[in-house]
Amino acid sequence: FTNATPGAANGPDGLEKYPPDEEQSGEEPGSGGDEDIDGPREGEFAVVLDVSRPVAGKAMKAAVTGERTGNVTFAWFVREPIGAYGDAVCEGREYTPTAADYEHWVRVVATDEGGASVNAEFYFSKLPIVYINTDDGQPVTVKTEYKGATIRVQGNEQYDQQYEGKIEIKGRGNTSWLQYRQKPYRIKLDTKTDLFGFGRNKHWILLSCYADTAMLRNRLGSELAKALGVVGMDMTWTACILNGRYNGVYMLCESIRIARNRVDISDWEDRGE
Repeated sequence: FTNATPGAANGPDGLEKYPPDEEQSGEEPGSGGDEDIDGPREGEFAVVLDVSRPVAGKAMKAAVTGERTGNVTFAWFVREPIGAYGDAVCEGREYTPTAADYEHWVRVVATDEGGASVNAEFYFSKLPIVYINTDDGQPVTVKTEYKGATIRVQGNEQYDQQYEGKIEIKGRGNTSWLQYRQKPYRIKLDTKTDLFGFGRNKHWILLSCYADTAMLRNRLGSELAKALGVVGMDMTWTACILNGRYNGVYMLCESIRIARNRVDISDWEDRGE
């Protein structure tokens, strides 16, 4: 970004690698995602969009549901991943995002004549996006036990939407877990799923890019291994939104384990039992 937040490292194409410290972000408290992860209650005033994955150059429309007073007006706002919203960039029910909006949050606010307002917000990225909301709304702080969460793995122009449902999540790594501000995670899906064509499995890794300024090291090493005829891990870049806050760019990759779509060898421990 042209106006990067001091202290935050930027990756290729202006991608924000990881968020700055909380006190530096300038982000509005509670903003940056689904404020009610369970969604609006039946009959409650809410705003919804007519697309599940916005695309630059294609118009999207907002609509409202539930009880409201009189007519409703709409205003659209755009901000950087770790900044604050400024003035509205567009008014009206419809907005067409541009390429300049990539790697930004987009919010639409609907206000009725009684002054009540609701909003819908999404992260607009060229990358696939991993939205995770923990069941208790709190950060993942340990790597010794899983905690419940929901996930939506949104595709991009290359991939369709990948998965939506319940998961378990915990921390992983050693130095990366203890010292990095951007923590790595291990996730376990409810059902075996083939994410990004990497093979059906429940177990996946969100690998931190904190120490890799170019965000290329792990992917390049894996692709070189494959080119040399050695088995390498499949992985792809994703933007991660954790509990409604931008958490940076991660490599979503396979978890190394004995399985048909992972390390396809005999599990002698299981056979021994």
